[in-house]
Amino acid sequence: MLVAGLMAAGNAAAQAFPASLANTVNVTAPDSSVVSATDTDTLVDQADLAVTKAVDNAAPLVGSNVTFTVTVSNNGPAPALAVVVNDPLPAGYTFVSSTPSVGSYNSGTGAWTVGALANGATATLSIVATVNATGPYANTATGTSTTPDPVPGNNSETRTPVPVAVPQLTLIKTASAASFVVGVPASYTLSVQNTGTGATTAASTITDTIPTGLTIGTLPAGCTAAGQVVTCTVASGLAVSATTSFIIPVTPTASAAASVSNTATVSGGGDTTCPAAGRCTSTVATPVNRPELTITKTASAASFVVGTPATYTLSVQNTGTLATTAVSTITDTIPTGLTIGTLPAGCTALGQTVTCTIASGLAAGATTSFIIPITPTVAAGASVTNTATVSGGGDPTCPAASRCSSSVGPTPVNAPQLTITKTASAASFVVGTPATYTLSVQNTGTLATTAVSTITDTIPAGLTIGTLPAGCTAVGQTVTCTIASGLAAGATTSFIIPVTPTASAAASVSNTATVSGGGDTTCPAAGRCTSTVATPVNRPELTITKTASAASFVVGTPATYTLSVQNTGTLATTAVSTITDTIPTGLTIGTLPAGCTAVGQTVTCT
Repeated sequence: MLVAGLMAAGNAAAQAFPASLANTVNVTAPDSSVVSATDTDTLVDQADLAVTKAVDNAAPLVGSNVTFTVTVSNNGPAPALAVVVNDPLPAGYTFVSSTPSVGSYNSGTGAWTVGALANGATATLSIVATVNATGPYANTATGTSTTPDPVPGNNSETRTPVPVAVPQLTLIKTASAASFVVGVPASYTLSVQNTGTGATTAASTITDTIPTGLTIGTLPAGCTAAGQVVTCTVASGLAVSATTSFIIPVTPTASAAASVSNTATVSGGGDTTCPAAGRCTSTVATPVNRPELTITKTASAASFVVGTPATYTLSVQNTGTLATTAVSTITDTIPTGLTIGTLPAGCTALGQTVTCTIASGLAAGATTSFIIPITPTVAAGASVTNTATVSGGGDPTCPAASRCSSSVGPTPVNAPQLTITKTASAASFVVGTPATYTLSVQNTGTLATTAVSTITDTIPAGLTIGTLPAGCTAVGQTVTCTIASGLAAGATTSFIIPVTPTASAAASVSNTATVSGGGDTTCPAAGRCTSTVATPVNRPELTITKTASAASFVVGTPATYTLSVQNTGTLATTAVSTITDTIPTGLTIGTLPAGCTAVGQTVTCT
């Protein structure tokens, strides 16, 4: 009974968690005395922690994520104080994230600090980790508390996933040189490595689109090409860490860009992350070096002057990224009318075509120039345009590219140009009436005359030359006038030549004047160097007709002669006209008409 009572009392006290439990026993002796005894026990709190652990995938793929869920429960009877669950991740995992329902998790130490956990309470922790290629993979969570735990055997649990090995493809593309050269063979190397944990389970396929302008050579075994797309296959079973490579030969052409970027991609092989993952793609960018010729042609002056030496300068620069690999040739057809002088070294001429050569090896950025001497002649015309072209040098774009040709012009060719105009003072001359010719010379060129100009004018016979103006002289009927050098472009000088037609002049006089000299080498041959004027010479012209009144006369019968005078000229008579008619002896002169008189047998009519 005492034990039972004690236990009952003890259970009650324990439920109330008193600090101690006192049990007193009283015994009454036969003499009625009472004997007492007391037992006092100190009570200690206890909390049964239970830790469980779960994993969402017991057979994860290497490289994938798994989630561990840790649950800690307090089965009582007392609250658990200062609860800590230690769950450090082993080397087989890489921490990603954690989500505790209470407290905090330190991924570095693996300690989950829960704190106080009431009787019957539960807390959870989710840990996400990536499965590494090598272990260990056993993951243990262990709970502790400052409150005594009557059942320590349920404070820890371990989960050990068994990772599944997988292949993982990694592609690396490299170029055979840091930069390519147009026309020089080169190559790309495609290397595929299995960086996974298991051999490939299917064929792997590399796809590589070779940039435009690169000519694909003979491909290695396992590779084919459709246009610029190269496809290479790697058989299933590529071991872990093993590498397979393919060398793709290419030759850059002139159409290649200044820099070519090439990307290759691998897929298949049982690696479901390819081609999306970054390691499944590799890009290499490579400059394409080449010589590039640029020609510039300039003239020594904005305008040329006939007879004055001038020059053209031909400058060729290598504007590319590589020294020229062959001789460069400049071809320049000099315009007609420009006389070519002594050419510089490296240049020759055939007719009007000048050819200059530049040795191989003109450095990138370097320039070579040739000065071509020329002297304009009148045959050059009003202006000249000249184009030079460069080719060769290892630049396959020349001469087609625009930078391979250069033109200068039209360059005006300045020269004096004489134009003479001769006019008469009247539309027609009159015998005996003074008249004039005007000789006008204009410089219709673009440059002042550079020498004396001479006018030569042969005055027609029958025209008497009067007093000549300054600058003119006459020898016989030939008049010569001179114009000093320096007659400005557009300026005119005139000379008035006085003449008087005489009766000996023809009915129409044609007079031609010619100019020459002045620096105009086209005179006197050019049509503008000569001018002609034709002028009628007017005069009266008498024609007399005498008729008899009958075909035969009869002695003693009166008869008549009729004297008719006609002015068949081009001008009214300018003086009295006189008819003289000696009547034959034996004919008696009758009464004469007005205007006529007779002396003996001589009749005079005015």
